[in-house]
Amino acid sequence: MPFYINRKTHIKDIIEYKKLLIGNRPFKLRKAPKMLFPLTIEREYMRELNRVVDILKQKTKSILIPVIPAILEEANFLRPKRKDAYADDIVENMEKLRFEFNNAYTERDMEDIALKIGTTTVAFQGKQLKRTLSTMIGLDIFLNEPWLNDEIKGFVESNVRLIKSIPEQYFYQIEEIVFRGARSGLTGPVISKEIRSKFNTTRKRADLIARDQMSKFNGSLNNLRQRGLGVTKYVWRDSNDNRVRPSHNINNGQIFSWDEPPFSTGHPGEDYQCRCSAEPYLQDLL
Repeated sequence: MPFYINRKTHIKDIIEYKKLLIGNRPFKLRKAPKMLFPLTIEREYMRELNRVVDILKQKTKSILIPVIPAILEEANFLRPKRKDAYADDIVENMEKLRFEFNNAYTERDMEDIALKIGTTTVAFQGKQLKRTLSTMIGLDIFLNEPWLNDEIKGFVESNVRLIKSIPEQYFYQIEEIVFRGARSGLTGPVISKEIRSKFNTTRKRADLIARDQMSKFNGSLNNLRQRGLGVTKYVWRDSNDNRVRPSHNINNGQIFSWDEPPFSTGHPGEDYQCRCSAEPYLQDLL
């Protein structure tokens, strides 16, 4: 029979229930399976945020770059008489660029993406923990966690702010590029090249947001779920590849308390783009 977990269930209750089922036979924990990182969801999030960058790129090429020569000509022509007269044209075209982007990619789109990524991560991480506990104890476990709605809501709110920051930072940077170029007398091709370079840096930042938010949310869910079940310790497991940082590799296989995170790294998922996992440690609960 499966064991249904409610908000008051302790991991000790599950173990005691399993002991009752097996009678007089000795109970031993089985080896925990590897807890997988939600790499597929992370890649999906990266694709979604790269779509933001693609729209910025498309709108910039169609709206801003074509008018740069005229802005520079006006700046050079008017500088002796009205030094900042060209500024109105820059501001006007930047407002048009922002307007066109916001029409193509709305705040509702951002909310939908964050909600999709948040809910799929919750399901994925829950499946990983359920599989791990079920294998270790030898009992099918079904999680019942109504508190997750608040966690998903928090993820959506914070990630919408981060998604918004991608175009906001981009617009600020390219506006500065055009203003600086006009004041310095740079040529149109030079300014356009500098703007195009922002496409790559903006894409890298979008990828960073997706990777960092995925690791943090996945790690946070594992933390909350284990502590909610009364699991007080975990075994650090790194991702076992060449991207593992030395400080994280040192933690690999060591037992830590949820109340005392490793000083240099924090709990798995808390450090910058950490893909390590916290395997529940149940030996002291037998």
